[in-house]
Amino acid sequence: MMDYVFLQGDLPLTPGLDIAGTVEAIGDKVKSLTVGQRVIAFPSKASYSEYAVAWDVLTYGVAENINFSIVAACPTVSILSYKLLRDVARLEQGENVLIHAAAGGATAIQLAKILGAGQVIGTVSHKDKFLVIEEAGADHVLLYDRFSDKVNELTNGKGATLSWIL
Repeated sequence: MMDYVFLQGDLPLTPGLDIAGTVEAIGDKVKSLTVGQRVIAFPSKASYSEYAVAWDVLTYGVAENINFSIVAACPTVSILSYKLLRDVARLEQGENVLIHAAAGGATAIQLAKILGAGQVIGTVSHKDKFLVIEEAGADHVLLYDRFSDKVNELTNGKGATLSWIL
């Protein structure tokens, strides 16, 4: 068994996809951001570093009242969930959403509710995960076993308009 990991990229390698922080400097053509502004961003690389560089179009302002610990945990998951629900699935008011592997989908559950889903139903592999899904705001939590029958029962035979596997 191997006890090492291969990483692709030039060394030294600093990983990371997204970042939360305060703008330290901006380029001459940047008009939408200001020095000192709290932001999330998607730099081309190295977001786990002390400083990172990102395009202005991939940098978004963050409200002052949101703790950076929460902000830092959200960018990729939140934006991806929002784009998938709103732009790809085109979720409409009142539609039923089924989220498989929902223990990893708390953000998708919350956003589906915010975007007006009728019912949000999550499926999980074990009852130990029910509480997490319920706290995220799901209307119903089901085990994978015969979930389709239970979804049809919960939706009066309509089923889920949108089914999502995380």
